[in-house]
Amino acid sequence: MRFRPPPYWPALLLFCGLVLPHMARATITVTDMASRQVTLAAPPQRIALQDGRVALDLALLDRAQPFARVVAWNNLLRRFEPNQWSVLVKNWPAAAKIPDMGFDDNGSVNLEELIAARPQLLVAELRARPVLEQQGVMRTLAQLGIPVLFVDDSEHPVPDAARSVTLLGQVLGREAEAKAYVDFQRFQHHRPRISGQIHLPAGFRRFASRSGLRVDHRTIHRSPAEPGIARHSDARAWRLVQTWN
Repeated sequence: MRFRPPPYWPALLLFCGLVLPHMARATITVTDMASRQVTLAAPPQRIALQDGRVALDLALLDRAQPFARVVAWNNLLRRFEPNQWSVLVKNWPAAAKIPDMGFDDNGSVNLEELIAARPQLLVAELRARPVLEQQGVMRTLAQLGIPVLFVDDSEHPVPDAARSVTLLGQVLGREAEAKAYVDFQRFQHHRPRISGQIHLPAGFRRFASRSGLRVDHRTIHRSPAEPGIARHSDARAWRLVQTWN
């Protein structure tokens, strides 16, 4: 007896092809630096930054194109770190075209511009949480299904900076790059009295020099007393050039 497929067979096949792949796709759930559970359907390709200096963290992970996912930000690099910004924008001119929400370092965002940019994730500094809650940003984004991920590069930078990079690595699907950075930081921590020698791409020699680091040829040198390293923004620039390859 020959098998005859039922009349609903094409519809069943269509259902399996469209729905089952999405059911099988694992979601991403992490605990951010505010101890909140954040869930995403997939690594976001469109990210908004409450503090544009988080782009230095993204550069540790999306090394070839650190601004490719950024669709809106408060460009605090340009306003507060002009030397670093000039080098970054020279290497990645597209960064200058990212819409700037125009707020300073107070935690605010332009909600209208943010929503218009259609981000799949807002990354914010932990210190900005009270302002984002008071202004209703958290509530509105939750209603729109846009997750908010808190990192911490400023409140407790020594213990939390590496944890924030790990967190972003999990969210962006860049765990290997995040682990490489954390391993490097752990190595540096265990030899704090030894000056480091890091071979850099030519494009970052001037960047390193302007960040308060002594550079000769293709090697960057640092001692614990190097001027400028105490400033947190300089420390982030230092860790960027340290891990670039």
